[in-house]
Amino acid sequence: PNNPRQMPRDANEFIIRDGDFVRDFEGMYQHVEDPWDQQRNCDLDILTRSSYWFLGEVLRVRQHKLSHILDLGCGSGHCAEPLLSLGGDAAHYTGIDISETAIIRAFQHVHEAWPELTARVHFETGDIRHLNPKLVSKFSLIYCGKTLYYVGPEIDVCVNHIGAYLSDGGLLCYTYNQRDDSFSNRYLTYDILRAKLLDYGFEEKIFVEITDLAADEKLVVHICQKGAQ
Repeated sequence: PNNPRQMPRDANEFIIRDGDFVRDFEGMYQHVEDPWDQQRNCDLDILTRSSYWFLGEVLRVRQHKLSHILDLGCGSGHCAEPLLSLGGDAAHYTGIDISETAIIRAFQHVHEAWPELTARVHFETGDIRHLNPKLVSKFSLIYCGKTLYYVGPEIDVCVNHIGAYLSDGGLLCYTYNQRDDSFSNRYLTYDILRAKLLDYGFEEKIFVEITDLAADEKLVVHICQKGAQ
């Protein structure tokens, strides 16, 4: 008799399996305790912390006030506190993820780690590929931390939805793993994504590549602004 297929243990095996781009995020969150070490890296990863610093500098220099923040692909909610800290006491955060299990974990994480923020934090299951009318023109910042390459085949419609969710003058900040052997380059390079955003009408504010030599990791941080439509 055939042996049952062994459940993958590595997070990436739920994304690419036998060469296919399966993107089984729900299965991943059900079977991997902390995919890609999200919780640990929230505090320790110098590249992620650097991306927050660059975003904070753009907000400070441009005196850009954050009222509503959208975190697309929020995972287990690890970005809620650092993003809210950039917006001040009046800012509100919405985290959206395609995985229902991830959203359950995100609620639990915020209630346990930052109970004082729960009144200003909202999580819901959603898919950036499908427009949610409730979110249109609502957000002064959209953050996509290492997520946009997962929608590579549908990036055009996703860019349109991101533009729809931002208020006029709102900012988009995304980060992108940039290693030659990264699977992200198979489906959507950051050069193509950057060009699509500029074609849509976003105005570039900062585009930097940060390198952690000790970990042999590179991270692109791109911040751009939506003009009046």
